[in-house]
Amino acid sequence: MPTDPLDRLERLFRAALLHPPEERAAFLDAACDDPALRREVESLLASDAEAGDHAFLGQAATGLLGDLPAAAPPADALVGGTVGPYRVLRPLGEGGMGAVYLAVREAPFLRHVALKVIRGSAPDLATLRRFEQERQILASLDHPGIARLLDGGVTDDGRPYFAMEYVEGRSITAYADAHRLGLGARLRLFRAVCEAVHYAHQNLVLHRDLKPSNILVTSDGTVKLLDFGIAKLLNPNLSAAAMPVTRTALRVMTPEYASPEQVRGEGLSTASDVYGLGVVLYELLAGRRPYRLGGGSAGEIVRAVVEADPERPSTAVARDETVVRADGSTEVVSAAAVGAARGASPDRLRRRLRGDLDAIVLKALRKEPERRFPSAEALSHDIERYQAGQPVLAHRGSRAYRLGKLVRRHRPETALAGVVLAAILGVALVSSTQARRLAAERDRAQTEATKAEEVAAFLVSVFEQADPTATRGDTLTAREMLAGGAARVERELAAQPEVQAAVLHTIAQAYRGLGRDDRARPLFERAVALRRRALGDDHPETLRALFDLGTLYETAGETDAAAAAFEQVLARRRARLGDTHPELIQPLYHLGLIRHITGQAGAADSLFAEWEALLARLPDADSPLLSQGLSDYYDLLFTQRRYDEAEPYVRRALAMDRRLHGDLSAPVGFSLNRLAELLNITDRPAEAEAAAREALAIHERLYPDGHRELGASLQSLGEAAQRRGRYAEADALFRRDLALRRQLYGDGHFSTARSHALLARLHHDRGHLDAAERDYRAAVAIFAGQFGPAFLTTIQHRQELADVLTDAGRYREAEAMLLDDLQALDDRDQGHRTVQATLRRLVRLYEAWGRPGPADRYRPLVHEDGRA
Repeated sequence: MPTDPLDRLERLFRAALLHPPEERAAFLDAACDDPALRREVESLLASDAEAGDHAFLGQAATGLLGDLPAAAPPADALVGGTVGPYRVLRPLGEGGMGAVYLAVREAPFLRHVALKVIRGSAPDLATLRRFEQERQILASLDHPGIARLLDGGVTDDGRPYFAMEYVEGRSITAYADAHRLGLGARLRLFRAVCEAVHYAHQNLVLHRDLKPSNILVTSDGTVKLLDFGIAKLLNPNLSAAAMPVTRTALRVMTPEYASPEQVRGEGLSTASDVYGLGVVLYELLAGRRPYRLGGGSAGEIVRAVVEADPERPSTAVARDETVVRADGSTEVVSAAAVGAARGASPDRLRRRLRGDLDAIVLKALRKEPERRFPSAEALSHDIERYQAGQPVLAHRGSRAYRLGKLVRRHRPETALAGVVLAAILGVALVSSTQARRLAAERDRAQTEATKAEEVAAFLVSVFEQADPTATRGDTLTAREMLAGGAARVERELAAQPEVQAAVLHTIAQAYRGLGRDDRARPLFERAVALRRRALGDDHPETLRALFDLGTLYETAGETDAAAAAFEQVLARRRARLGDTHPELIQPLYHLGLIRHITGQAGAADSLFAEWEALLARLPDADSPLLSQGLSDYYDLLFTQRRYDEAEPYVRRALAMDRRLHGDLSAPVGFSLNRLAELLNITDRPAEAEAAAREALAIHERLYPDGHRELGASLQSLGEAAQRRGRYAEADALFRRDLALRRQLYGDGHFSTARSHALLARLHHDRGHLDAAERDYRAAVAIFAGQFGPAFLTTIQHRQELADVLTDAGRYREAEAMLLDDLQALDDRDQGHRTVQATLRRLVRLYEAWGRPGPADRYRPLVHEDGRA
């Protein structure tokens, strides 16, 4: 596997630290054959020595509040001033990249935030990149157990900042001790931490600095995971550029909570965070850390982490221990105090920890990553089994152990067994049943626990094909990588249908992102089929894949198939989650849109009303779900021609997307396209042009091979140019868009039809009637072929063709076309906008034809204000 030079720098630095100073030169002679790299390692070692042993332990900002030093902080120029819309109140902590402050936003509503500002007036490029990565990671994570990103920007002196949810709480260990929580309550808190960490892992993010000060608990007992300042992306597509490990990142790690492979500088996986969780769990249960360090140097701490075996928690709690603090002071942690904080005597606490809890903690702390729990979720599930009195997977699990657990769970039943033989046979029978059930539970837990890691490993191996050092200089395109990955899925993952489905789903989403719906479709369909067989129709992953497939059908204009998919997702989620869950929002909207498109106005209105009520229940804070809801609300109002009402929603979505994703991102490009569309239709072409140009620049950068959103930018820019009288420029843009649509969808797709219609309107505007007729007929033929001749969009474009025929003096052809349309609209109310448009066109036609009688017959039916 190719090695990034900065990754190798970190590994060499870590390994050198394990050697005494006098042996490091010899180690580097043997391990490093790159003079420049060696100089970098030696520079880091020198800096570490100058800063002193404990500088290596430099803490990142210790949470957004909690366990702060009592001493007053030094004077800070930002305190009392403003950063963006926030007034800075006081410092909360400092990390390697920046400082964290308590700040308040007073308008339009009062909100306290934790404001992180990059350190120094002229930060280096690496620090800027890592700061941006932290913001990007936080923007990608939306979980109640993770502090949310709210806002971001640049200070007056040019330093980036971002605002996070302000968490007023204490570290998990301090909270548990202050409330004298028993082991059961502590384990429940810890499982909430595991859930948040597992969510981050599912989104391909490693935290890499899990410790109590980064896990806060609020006054109501809510757990919040903080500080992703040195987190690592497993997903190479989540940030705009690969993020190297910087010197700052090398120095903020806390070795006492770091895994052996982390302090050795080896490659990391989710198992590294599992180790950090194990240290936190050890401290939460036993009131001390796994290793008796006695205030040693950084090198001594590293050697203990790498080489020493931690003693069992049940052993550690039975003795008093003298702890040396960072400032050199000492504190005696007595067994009696630890037990009292957990509501138990030392002896009772030792008995409760001995056995299963010892086994769970020590499995999480294995030196070898492959011997730990494979995921945070697996660790949490084993704790759940312990709390339910079931055998834990961490235990070596002899038959006697399993039988003992079974008897303890069924004391009343076994006590009633009066005949020894009957008792033995009964227990044997129940034990056999229990063993089979346990095996099924274990298989499910292992499948779920390893799936995220296997998906990540498979995708990383696919993306490695793009590295020229691995492909001998032949860099693959994204599409080639995806095609190769899809082919490998069928070969290599056939025996693991759930993992196979997860990878196929991921590749399908990537194809959709590239605008290749034709490639995405069979992969989505295969993922749905695999998940239905492996997980069932009601499983959340099955429904997520089915929803994504439905949106693909919707984009393709296959309204029946899309409606069927959305109906299933909505019904099954409603049955599982109830009527008010946020996961109903998207299927409600898309099903309502299908009903609206197919003319089922009553059903559409009912769905939209429920959707709107659920959307209003979302918290008023930046989140991808709320941003999507705002965009959908805009689309709904836009289709109803309520442009003044729609505009605030698209502008709010755009601002939120910039904060969540940064300026160069697909969501920002999407929102800019919608804004440009609105500005054109409300006759503000100069503003529309500015928005469309920014969107076009984003999409040309993101999608050099083409994408539907790139086409939308071309269309909006062309319309703006046309409205400003720059016809040749508009013609070139529309033709480029038409070529792109043909490339993506072929000649018979409704998206291509819209491109024909835009060209036709431009030709008509310029007086080129023959060219306008040609492109209008192409558009009408496509719409009629895909949706039928009575489809509203087909009729609307046929009427524009009738306008061209009227201007060309071909009145009889135009009349026949308009009368056919009026007949097709017979079931519509006379006030319907398309009926009114048809009547106005008939009046205009007869007036141009010199036939006042028919014109007078239709004129009274036209609304005087011309409303639709």
